[in-house]
This record gives sequence, structure tokens and C-alpha cells, in this order.
Amino acid sequence: MVCYIIDKKIITFEEELDSILYNYQKLSVEETNFYLQNPTATIDEILNLGLAVQVIDLNEYKVSCIAKVSEMSFELRRRIYDDYKLMNVPLGLYTEAEKNEIASVCDRFRNEFYRLKQAIENAQTIDEINTIVDSHKYLGIS
Repeated sequence: MVCYIIDKKIITFEEELDSILYNYQKLSVEETNFYLQNPTATIDEILNLGLAVQVIDLNEYKVSCIAKVSEMSFELRRRIYDDYKLMNVPLGLYTEAEKNEIASVCDRFRNEFYRLKQAIENAQTIDEINTIVDSHKYLGIS
């Protein structure tokens, strides 16, 4: 297998291209092996034979994880009470006990979300944030 860079993409061929007809950059054996082991690597990473270290901004990561926890909270709450039930509460379709139970469930999810949000905001590392999010995937609402 022979790999070339063609139109900023890695293209593989069974045999080498005729260098008189084509003037594409051919990957070395090492570069080809690196590409085969890391098929999602960028061309620069392949040519440098190393994956680039991605720097994650802690504050941006916190924002994305808070959004993830919020969506998890809504999804889990929907398993108990779908959105239409919440919208029907002000219409007087439920008994006082049912309205109180719906409000109680919503309050518990809201409180748990804000607790997790605060924990994520206070976290100092990405690992700490991941631990908070992973350990609360089910939010433990009882």
C-alpha cells in the first residue's frame, strides 16, 4: 500500500503512481504506518509522526458540561413527567395532590441541577469535572 497527499487528503493505492504522470507527495513508510495506526490524524500530525496535544479551555469545558448536565436533568425529568403535563398544571387539570407532586419532582431536579452546576463551577481540573458529570448521570433523584 502506498499513500499520497492529494487535494489535502490522504489517498491510498495498491501500487506506486507513475512519477512522470503524477507529482503528488508520497508518504514515507513511517508516515504511512502512522496514518494506518491513526486514521483520523491530520496531515500535519502524520507528517510530524505525532498527534497534536489538544488544549481544552477549562471555562469553556465547564460551560459545555453544565449544558450537558442540564439536558440530562430535563431528559430524566421527562421520564417521570413529560413536558405536556407541566404545561397542563396551570390549566387546572390535576388535583392539588398531583400538582404538588409534579412541583416537588421539578424542584428536586432543579435543586440537583444547581448543586451540580455549582460543583462544576468550583472544579479546578477537567478530571474533577468529568468525575462530577459521570457520577451524576442519573442525578439520583428519589
